[in-house]
Amino acid sequence: MNRKMLSTAVRSIVCAAAAFLLYAAPSVAQSPDASLVMTNETGMAIEHLFVLPHDSDVPGGDLLSMAGAIEPETSFSTGISSSFSETLVHVLAVSEDGEVYEKKSVRVSDTETIMIALSGTHLADGREAPETETVAVSADLGTDIYYVFAERSDSSELGPNVTGGEVIPEGSSTAVRIAAGDSGGVRALLLVDSFGATRRIDME
Repeated sequence: MNRKMLSTAVRSIVCAAAAFLLYAAPSVAQSPDASLVMTNETGMAIEHLFVLPHDSDVPGGDLLSMAGAIEPETSFSTGISSSFSETLVHVLAVSEDGEVYEKKSVRVSDTETIMIALSGTHLADGREAPETETVAVSADLGTDIYYVFAERSDSSELGPNVTGGEVIPEGSSTAVRIAAGDSGGVRALLLVDSFGATRRIDME
């Protein structure tokens, strides 16, 4: 079984007016209007959780960036951006000891809550845990940040909200985790503020 520990780098991004920061009008496509509830039945704490299209190998953003670990026999709920609506997704989780669990072909619909359970039967022997890096996002434009979506390097579709439902208050900074490396990179972060306006931060 693979017990490779995650490699973590740290870098900082300030959400402020700059040449590389684009401001756009509010967009329904960025609202997380589908819900996913995952119950941890692995017997181990889950420290990293990724949701990606079923035909992709790029993890994107870590849904547990701000929420913390999912303890055994507890559940975690998050919003899924509407770019995933009416499609199949792949759920990838990493436990506290580096074991990788995966559940494939989970159907997402914006009309219902998707409930799944991860157990020992979903252990992915031989699969390495994705490398991650921590990005500090600061809300310095005079508004709260409600959602942070990761745009994967292999697709223009948005992944789920990586804040775990937490709001980044105006003037504060928080750390979010995203997949790193050539095979797991994130091309950009898309921030949605309290007015529904979006800001794109290029990561490359």
